[in-house]
Amino acid sequence: MSKKNYLVLSATSIEGIAYPCGAVINIDKAVGDEYAKAGQLDGASAASSNAIDSGADFIEHVSVATAKAAAIADLEARIAAAADADKASLESELAALQAS
Repeated sequence: MSKKNYLVLSATSIEGIAYPCGAVINIDKAVGDEYAKAGQLDGASAASSNAIDSGADFIEHVSVATAKAAAIADLEARIAAAADADKASLESELAALQAS
């Protein structure tokens, strides 16, 4: 899965993440190319470079599912390392995250 920079041409939502017009996002090329075909992203290297040079926000795309999995793994590691007094609170936080 290779990633590529794209200039956001119109405010859009990709995999549940909203991106503003004018931002540059780094996203999986196959996904970005589909949005480029629809006219929402510009995959030209010059477009992304010029936008970044002009101060555009650069955003690394992380899908909601990937972010949730990372948060769950982090909480599980914190539970394993936590003192007994802290485990109940962390386990409650983990249960809420898994249920969402």
